[in-house]
Amino acid sequence: MAEGNGRWARRWDRFRPFLVPAMIVVAVAGWGTVDLVRDVERRNHAHPPAGPACVSAQVPPEGPGVWWGVNLDFDRKTLAQYASDLGHRPAVTVTFTDLPYTEAQRADLVRAVEQVRADGQILLLTLEPFGGLETVTEQVARQVAADLAEFNAAGVPVIVRLAHEMNGSWYPWGHQPAAYVEMFRTVAAAVHERAPGSAMMWAPNYGGGYPFGGGQFEAAPGSAASSAP
Repeated sequence: MAEGNGRWARRWDRFRPFLVPAMIVVAVAGWGTVDLVRDVERRNHAHPPAGPACVSAQVPPEGPGVWWGVNLDFDRKTLAQYASDLGHRPAVTVTFTDLPYTEAQRADLVRAVEQVRADGQILLLTLEPFGGLETVTEQVARQVAADLAEFNAAGVPVIVRLAHEMNGSWYPWGHQPAAYVEMFRTVAAAVHERAPGSAMMWAPNYGGGYPFGGGQFEAAPGSAASSAP
């Protein structure tokens, strides 16, 4: 997404899950998430997780590569239906949830994980702290990491897209670089410690038009929120 209009960007991202299907591309370096998923694949072949529908992730060739994936509205088309229409399983499947998430939202997340487990390869999990960065406590980070470890043990590698487009002014977690870095590190530390089959994604918005002024959550010039760490 390459626009600087905060309101348009916010509107686009909120409605994006309802475009059926929306194709996504994840470009990866040869040493990072590729190695993570490759390690998960090796472990799955050596010790397959229980369950008849378990699959292991297919990974790109050695070196830099691209994963093609999809962002579905699961209420309108399941991943199994999409994979059947496509003729093969997508490499990456996107799902969104709030952070912290409620029990009902966690149940929806588990259903998405089960679809990826049966008919996908990798889950790209977008976590959105609409309550503000202060709601992402260490306890929340530990719970997320524990859930990710459960998903990994079931054979689903996860890429965590945490509070994306943080350099924009259209989300409540935007324009707060110091607080954002602290929050990201809190979650990343818990994930790295407890869920080795998951990877963190740093996902700023495309830089054209930065600092993306005019959004609801634009930081005042010179304020503490606008100061880089």
